[in-house]
Amino acid sequence: MELQLLEGSTGARHAGRSLTVRTASRSDLLQGALRLPAGDRLALATEILESVEGPEDVSWTAAWATELDRRVRELDAGTAKAIPWEQVKSDTLERLHSK
Repeated sequence: MELQLLEGSTGARHAGRSLTVRTASRSDLLQGALRLPAGDRLALATEILESVEGPEDVSWTAAWATELDRRVRELDAGTAKAIPWEQVKSDTLERLHSK
């Protein structure tokens, strides 16, 4: 039986059985996570974010859903223009590096 922890390492004996606890580095955890199917990676990422963000703010979630609906309506009506991700990324990196 093996259990992985972020920090520390120890071993223990109980009723004649040994339990080994192996330390995993962040790099090891990341590599393991990247081997997961996409859906599992997304679920894991969501759980990790929720662990540091705290409980969901229902009013914020509702406001964001309203904003997303507005943006979709504008795209559908042709009153807004979508910008490809690669362009947004490139422009953002360029701005960051020019500072």
